[in-house]
Amino acid sequence: MTELHIAHTADLGADQKAAIRGLMDAVFDGVSDDTFDNTLGGVHALVLENGELIGHGSVVQRRLLHAGRTLRTGSSPDGARLYASRGWQLWRGPSSAMTPDGIRPTPGAEEFIYVLPVSVPVDVSGELTCDWRPASLW
Repeated sequence: MTELHIAHTADLGADQKAAIRGLMDAVFDGVSDDTFDNTLGGVHALVLENGELIGHGSVVQRRLLHAGRTLRTGSSPDGARLYASRGWQLWRGPSSAMTPDGIRPTPGAEEFIYVLPVSVPVDVSGELTCDWRPASLW
């Protein structure tokens, strides 16, 4: 039997977090602690088959700044087709990150950053700055 469970990180038990980490390690041939930590702090979709975790995805809120506004963004080379097919626009401007050492450029990241303009126009050729997180910034 296949089941879908939706839960916030705060509602996951130690066994569930260990199963998520185990699945990530198996699929990606090991992940760093920082990479695993980047999947926490949001909402998780867990797919179980006969009680065993066979799929996981999470959405973790990020603060991304553009022209004094925050934006909803999608950052994933693997998700590019999904975002583009639903009206999200590829970011074409420079990207940067708020790091412990100040704002630093992140060249190349704009190749897989998508934004969804909702109520205000967005200049996708302007600068976009993400918040800090360890491991992969984008």
